[in-house]
Amino acid sequence: MDIRSTRRIPQLPDGDSVDNNQYTRYLLDNYNIKVVCDWTAGNASDFQQKVSLAIASASLPDAVVAPTRNYLVQAARADLLADLWPEFNQ
Repeated sequence: MDIRSTRRIPQLPDGDSVDNNQYTRYLLDNYNIKVVCDWTAGNASDFQQKVSLAIASASLPDAVVAPTRNYLVQAARADLLADLWPEFNQ
């Protein structure tokens, strides 16, 4: 299963990238989930702007870290969030 995500660019160890790091390798090795990063942002302001644009254009990826609760409220009002409980109960 591929999960499309976004993230701010963190400081990564040498040899790691946003698509290949300790977190993404753990998900792939333990859950067969391949994380594909759709976009990144260099700072918090850029990240917030990109999340806002993704919500406004209804183009949120499968996973995104919401900068604040307000972004989740906006996404919920735009019917962009999915109920994952059925998936966890399988």
